[in-house]
Amino acid sequence: MAVMEKYFTHQSLGANKRERTRGGLLDSAVEVFARQGISNAKISDITGSAGLANGTFYNHFKDKDDLAIHTAVAVAQAITRRIDLDMQDISDAALRVVIATGKFLLIATQNREWGLVIVDGFWQLPRFRAGTAHYLAADLRRGADQGQFKVAVDTFLLDQVMALVMSSLSMQLLDGHATALADRTSQHILQLLGLAPAAALKALAKARAHAGDLPANGF
Repeated sequence: MAVMEKYFTHQSLGANKRERTRGGLLDSAVEVFARQGISNAKISDITGSAGLANGTFYNHFKDKDDLAIHTAVAVAQAITRRIDLDMQDISDAALRVVIATGKFLLIATQNREWGLVIVDGFWQLPRFRAGTAHYLAADLRRGADQGQFKVAVDTFLLDQVMALVMSSLSMQLLDGHATALADRTSQHILQLLGLAPAAALKALAKARAHAGDLPANGF
């Protein structure tokens, strides 16, 4: 179920040299940012890990923050696209929120380097934070259209929901994945979206019933 090592390098196989080099830089950035933190990492740490000269770095990224944003976005998109593909036949918005939250926390916890980059990027990179909610926003608007969610879908709401997810992920990166904590996170999100506690628990139970029918989380 874990993401393969050198994920972005593998993704760029068969591409031109520029794309292969970029994939290597992203994989090295994941490794270094996860180990040292975005604020403590140096460009030389990343190029050294990738076996590249510093000059090569600037052919692809403007500076360390530019690389950090692209790395965090690439990791988040890899996870969310996989989840969205797994849920393509599920239309119920509350069910989608519960399943997506659980799968996201599971993948990001089991692939610890990815999880660490996402959490660090969310709190330290405003541009990344603003762009992480694309898939979430679509499901929340779906729920509003379905009459399930009784709140305005705006930036403040998205930020609140994502902060709950990041808090849960931070705890699980320390202590290991916990299904009960993931469920509790989903319940809090649904109640924030306007569902009564009983309705939120019903959605959780429905999500568990669907879990066995969903594809595995692996890449």
